[in-house]
Amino acid sequence: MKVLKWIDEHFEEYLLVFLLVMIACVMMLQIIMRYVFKASLSWAEELTRYCFVWSVFLSISFSIKKGSMLKIDAITSLMPKKMQKVLSILVEIIVFIFLLILLINSKEVITRLIKSGQTSPAMELPMYYVYAASIVGFSLGVIRSIQSIVKSTIKLFKDKSNQLGVS
Repeated sequence: MKVLKWIDEHFEEYLLVFLLVMIACVMMLQIIMRYVFKASLSWAEELTRYCFVWSVFLSISFSIKKGSMLKIDAITSLMPKKMQKVLSILVEIIVFIFLLILLINSKEVITRLIKSGQTSPAMELPMYYVYAASIVGFSLGVIRSIQSIVKSTIKLFKDKSNQLGVS
């Protein structure tokens, strides 16, 4: 159970840190190779680009988990607190549906890439490895959205029961 709790709390963080370190190390190696040894690596920029793509898709679920999704609250801040909470849950449901649609469509793209056998130019990596970031990111985003909706709904009903004097 501790393993599942650790994964729930830190999975995206550790992957994002790993990808950032990988990007920094490969780019530093590329700089050293280019300016010190006068020979650049053909695969370095491609690898960092793919690491960046993976980090973008993983950050979707991370931002949902942390509650730091980009939002404009100029209108909602004028509403009563209860209405703000209900609207927040509604927005979370819309995000969930949107991510689910993106997940379904990304599966179709991956299927086509597997059939095509396309590889990356420098590393000759199957392109579906790169595009798999969308499936992983949207899947984690869907999971985090469900967690967020459940957490917000429970909190809303707890607040409602506390206002009614129910313990």
